[in-house]
Amino acid sequence: MTVQMGHFMFLYPFSYRTYDFKALSQTLCEQGFEFYKSEKGALDDNYYNGEVTVSHDKLRQYFYPFVEDKLFNSELSHISFNRFSKRLDTPALLQTHLEQIPFRLFSVDVHLCPFGIGFLVLRTKIKGPVSFDAAMQFAHRLRELEKRSKNKLTATIMTSSNTFDTVQQWIHDEIVPTLEKYYVDYSFLGENASKLPFFEDERMFVSHYIVLSEDEPITDEILFRAGQLNGYDKNGAPYIASSNDEYIAQYVQEKLYTRWAPTDYLIMTMHAAAHVTTKKTNAHLAAFYGTNFYTIILHYFYKMVLLKLAFEHSELTWEKDIDIVEELIEEITKFSSRYFFVEVSVRTEGKELSKLLLDVLRIEEQYRSIRRTLDELYQVQEDQARDRQSDLLFILTIFSTVSGLFGMNLVIELFQQKFNWISLGSFTLLEWIAFILTIAGVGIATLLVGHKLYSFIRQYFDKKTREKKR
Repeated sequence: MTVQMGHFMFLYPFSYRTYDFKALSQTLCEQGFEFYKSEKGALDDNYYNGEVTVSHDKLRQYFYPFVEDKLFNSELSHISFNRFSKRLDTPALLQTHLEQIPFRLFSVDVHLCPFGIGFLVLRTKIKGPVSFDAAMQFAHRLRELEKRSKNKLTATIMTSSNTFDTVQQWIHDEIVPTLEKYYVDYSFLGENASKLPFFEDERMFVSHYIVLSEDEPITDEILFRAGQLNGYDKNGAPYIASSNDEYIAQYVQEKLYTRWAPTDYLIMTMHAAAHVTTKKTNAHLAAFYGTNFYTIILHYFYKMVLLKLAFEHSELTWEKDIDIVEELIEEITKFSSRYFFVEVSVRTEGKELSKLLLDVLRIEEQYRSIRRTLDELYQVQEDQARDRQSDLLFILTIFSTVSGLFGMNLVIELFQQKFNWISLGSFTLLEWIAFILTIAGVGIATLLVGHKLYSFIRQYFDKKTREKKR
């Protein structure tokens, strides 16, 4: 089984501090990235290896206007998807335990999205012809950011200037230096000091377009392996992550888009969006880099925002962080009203791809879960606050009632003149009760006002501190 051509895009999500949005944008420009402006009538082929042209007008016509405004902006904005692109055209080698796979990194994107979600996109191409096993092994190994264990077989990246033990090191040392310093440090939410605590399995999402030989049929096994990124095992034999033909057929059927069958198939999984074809067309390759890419990155953004909110609410201190709960509810409300749409495209193909991505990435299920959990958490904390307020009102009512019954004027005149401690000895029982209630009432009122003022000031500065860290 031979791959004549293979285009691979690797999506690396990260969480950046929104407080440093402008500083990060300026840093990217200083490192040679160009802010990607979407303009009417423009055609772009600078970042696609010269093999395809992406029309800005077709991109805009593909999505609804309320989505288009977020995806394609001509001015830098923290409420939009801001794309910074850089052309590299860098040759490199992926060294595995069995072989060297040459590839070319021809451009890099950094997308700064709302809610502090960012995506690094690596556009690569492997030289053909290569075996299907090697192509899948390339995708499988390059998506691994870190070595999982000492015993597991991993790969190294070799460029003309250096050799990197991990893909993470390659990204942070050579491709986009200084990006890491803008990552959010979530240690302020707990003991977990991870900078990417909600990143699934520390592996990148892969979108790839592979062209097989025309005389080779596209079987369920090929599609399954393309979606699962199954290459070969430690002995170099073809690897498939299932031995059950019925399971493979059912799995493929649930995740397959067959509009252009039998020569073109698109399978969506949790790991990859695989476009497998035996007949290369410029239209499909342009869609791979254009409309399909933006549909994928939009839905992957949905997933990352929901994972981020789920992580942040799971790290809350139950009784102390009601203000953070309110912020998270505000965030999920902004997300659902401004960005989260079940339908994003006006085209039939776009609607079908969107539905497939929502199902495969389990976005709607995750949205309902986080929304329900936050609402319940807020309701419980509101009930607790209401109970505390009721207890306080009960105490104050007792003070007020008893003071009214006994008459605070019994001792109030003592405070209007120079107080004589000797006069306490002549107090009656009623005067002692009124005196104690007066002192306690004034003291409690002072403490309550002081505590409320302290809480207000603390919450204000805590919010400012969180904004700087997020």
